[in-house]
Amino acid sequence: MREKGGTRRVALTEAMEERLLQETKSLVIFLQVALRNGKIYGLSNEAFLQPMARFQGILYSLLPLEGAISLREAEGYLFVNERRLRFDLEGFLSYTRLVEELRRRKIGEVTFQEEVSGEELHQFVSLLTLDERAERPWELMQKGLLQRGVTHVSVEAPVSIRFSSAKEGGKGRELARYVFLKGIGQVRKVLNQTAAAERIDIKGSKRVVQSLVDLILGEDLFILGLTSIKNYDDYTANHSVNVSILSLALGSRLGYSKLDLYRLGMAAFFHDIGKVRIPEELINKPAALNQEEFKVVSLHPYYGVLPLMRLKGFSDIVLRAMIASFEHHLNYDLSGYPPLSQRRRLTLFSRIIRIADSFDAMTTARVYRPIPLLPDQALAIMMDEAGRAYDPVLLKLFVNTIGIYPRGTLVRFDTGEVGIVVNVSPLPEYIHLPQVELVRDSKGNPIEGEVVDLAREGERRRIVRSVFPRELGINIVEYLWRR
Repeated sequence: MREKGGTRRVALTEAMEERLLQETKSLVIFLQVALRNGKIYGLSNEAFLQPMARFQGILYSLLPLEGAISLREAEGYLFVNERRLRFDLEGFLSYTRLVEELRRRKIGEVTFQEEVSGEELHQFVSLLTLDERAERPWELMQKGLLQRGVTHVSVEAPVSIRFSSAKEGGKGRELARYVFLKGIGQVRKVLNQTAAAERIDIKGSKRVVQSLVDLILGEDLFILGLTSIKNYDDYTANHSVNVSILSLALGSRLGYSKLDLYRLGMAAFFHDIGKVRIPEELINKPAALNQEEFKVVSLHPYYGVLPLMRLKGFSDIVLRAMIASFEHHLNYDLSGYPPLSQRRRLTLFSRIIRIADSFDAMTTARVYRPIPLLPDQALAIMMDEAGRAYDPVLLKLFVNTIGIYPRGTLVRFDTGEVGIVVNVSPLPEYIHLPQVELVRDSKGNPIEGEVVDLAREGERRRIVRSVFPRELGINIVEYLWRR
């Protein structure tokens, strides 16, 4: 059964996925060239027919794999199905011209169904070349397609027209919430398999991590806000997903390719599975561990390597996950545990996961630390440990990535108002000035307020401090789930 938007019929290998990405870029380029040449030379000229034939050929090669192809413009970005396209200098001009064309015509999405004919494609591009339709809304474009007998190409309104607010939209956010919960369930499954000495479900884990990578690359970073959700009773599973998301966000900021992000996400996903071998009374001991107890707990990085060694096929992904599991409690200066018999530089993956692991652990309540640190407090402590516990360059980039007040943080303004951080600036000089949705007025009354951009010129509100949600009886989980 195929859903609108291109539910894939064929399971793709990594190599096929990369080739598919290149093909989708070529699809966009040849569509734009055909459209431009059709306007200049006419639809019977070879300058139009050649790129049009290339566009049609690529589309027909993609449709059996995808089921349908949706070309979507949103906030100046271009997506083919759920893949955000990133062009090098060579293809960037075609990319921006097509985005401008769609925006000018108020078309948010174009979908090509698998049964589309060459004549239908010709009629579609022909309509786009008509300047008299340039300023008309998308409904007239759809009407024109139907009048010409085109039933396997459809157009829809821009996202800003279809979804006037974040609360009405939520396609991406529903997906993010689904993947987040799916991830926790998958970690729980892997932990149970590890405890029973069974072979762990690597395929299910790959699917979850691939979805997380797609969400991070899609740059709807609502998924980052979900890391503020902390499940006290299911700490290890929740924590592993949070660490994966935070690691991927940092890896993306470093410019990692999709394949490298996938490798990093898998390493983070499995970093803590060795904890199932540690007695629960030690994991949840409310008092400080004595020396012997600490020795037992400090074995969990080593225990995490063992179930990965039992996997069929010793792939690069598994090897990196093993190393990350072993190294994630080693400090940048190689102190920490387990002790090394030979000094060596930690892998980049391990240094990334070390930062993400510490941040999420510090900001999560545990039986031995019922009051967690607020995010800005945790970051301040970590910055004090830069160069010893953490790679100083990576830590600075991590702070720039998630902000001083990460998504999901509750903050109080000098006006007395309270809000929840919904977005952070990508510019380092503005990381202390996030976008905040007001949830309490100056008198403490619940409100559904505006989103305040603290980096906007003329905005006078200033954050006084971050706040524990329980202080004000605010349920962050409920808020994130209904947004």
